[in-house]
Amino acid sequence: MADLIDYFLNEFLPKQTPDSDVNLSELVDKIKHSSPIKITCTKPDESF
Repeated sequence: MADLIDYFLNEFLPKQTPDSDVNLSELVDKIKHSSPIKITCTKPDESF
């Protein structure tokens, strides 16, 4: 799960971007147009 979060942060909020320079509308557009990542649970008895 941590790898997925790291991927998301690197993909949508590059580390070199200062917080004050984040363009939220651009970020939302990127998220809307990105291909969805399918998450499958390998242990059905466990819940998130």
